[in-house]
Amino acid sequence: TQSQKQQPEQHLAVHTTMGKAIPLHTYTLPYMWQHLQRVCAYAARRSDVDQFNKKHKLRKRGLAMVPVRFETMQGKRLATVTLYSDGSILLMHPGTEMGQGIGTKVKQTAAATLGHLLPEGQAGVLLDYIRVATSSTELLPHSGIAAASTTSEAATAAVAAACDMLLERLKPAADNLAAETSDNGASTGTHGASALWEKIVAEVAEIHPIMTSRVVMTATARAGFSDDDSTPYMTYHTFGVAAAEVEVDCCTGERQLLRADMMFDAGRSVNPAIDLGQVEGAFMMGVGHILHEEVVEDEVTGRTVSNTTWEYKPPGIHELPAELNVYMLKDSPMHMPTRKQLSAKATGEPPMLMSAAVACALQDAITAAWADHQARQQPQQQHLQQPSGAGGCDGANGVRYNGSNGGGMQGSVPHPALELPAATVNIKRALPPLIA
Repeated sequence: TQSQKQQPEQHLAVHTTMGKAIPLHTYTLPYMWQHLQRVCAYAARRSDVDQFNKKHKLRKRGLAMVPVRFETMQGKRLATVTLYSDGSILLMHPGTEMGQGIGTKVKQTAAATLGHLLPEGQAGVLLDYIRVATSSTELLPHSGIAAASTTSEAATAAVAAACDMLLERLKPAADNLAAETSDNGASTGTHGASALWEKIVAEVAEIHPIMTSRVVMTATARAGFSDDDSTPYMTYHTFGVAAAEVEVDCCTGERQLLRADMMFDAGRSVNPAIDLGQVEGAFMMGVGHILHEEVVEDEVTGRTVSNTTWEYKPPGIHELPAELNVYMLKDSPMHMPTRKQLSAKATGEPPMLMSAAVACALQDAITAAWADHQARQQPQQQHLQQPSGAGGCDGANGVRYNGSNGGGMQGSVPHPALELPAATVNIKRALPPLIA
């Protein structure tokens, strides 16, 4: 794992072609590239694909592997945490729950933070006491939209900061009760932890009574992943690697996604199950965009004509890979060491880019078809072979979208570029003419 490797000094950095610095100790891309090549048996599958293409003239397979780097900008958000006399906790955060699991993550963060008052390993009992309020500007000032895949991070950071304020106020009472519990030999199991929490809240309520009898205390905090108030935003880089294998029918242009393997660096995930689902869903959203989703507008009026599922086709069950393997990087180096368990990374938009492996794999299959075509047209020439190295995109004959040239497969022969979205008609257009 990454932790077993010697970590480089934190002041060292690598730089992108645009001059952006990436701290070397967080640059996990080379490790993930090598690891995924090994676990998905890329070299052996490359040979299998080449052999399949030699034996089959009307069906071709393609295999490609792509790296992904996604730069994210993180700002600061507001959150309020209110503690009631019965021990219940109300969280108010600035995000909007839309399926990304932000409510679950802020509950886990609050429980983990306030759980320091309870015996070790018992913080989970607080989840039953926590409620999450619906996001509203009546409760919190508007602190930005839920976007850029960073709202969950900012919300958990703000909730943790507010809970830290409550933790400081509750700690004296918790220390006193912990000493009494130890002296009396009281139970420290789940039931005992719940009773201890309610006693802590009850004692503090007596010491610090306020006008609203049910509210014991409340805390509001503005926080993010930048500890310096003079720096409102912070950027970091997210990495991923994906390999895809496809099969194309050279007669009809139909394509099938046979297998996809991915590895993603989500940092120190607050909830790995949620992040895994985000990675899988984002990848499939990208696959739909690459294969057949396209916004079509009327050239005269500018009106969108692909505004229904009759004209606009989102990905369905047939676009799912027959085999899907997703690996989350373990022991990811913290990109924000001061945030400890909150050093998680964005998992919404970045994994979408890994779907580019599907486009490159389709281009690889088309390249194999053109190699056969050229060999039949010019029998005297030696049959062109596919490269044995890791497939990627780099050349002039690549995937093209909206008139911009992407990259092609190494060792490719001249042929029409694949237009995206890679619908059947576009694949058929890119394939060579059939020869009886």
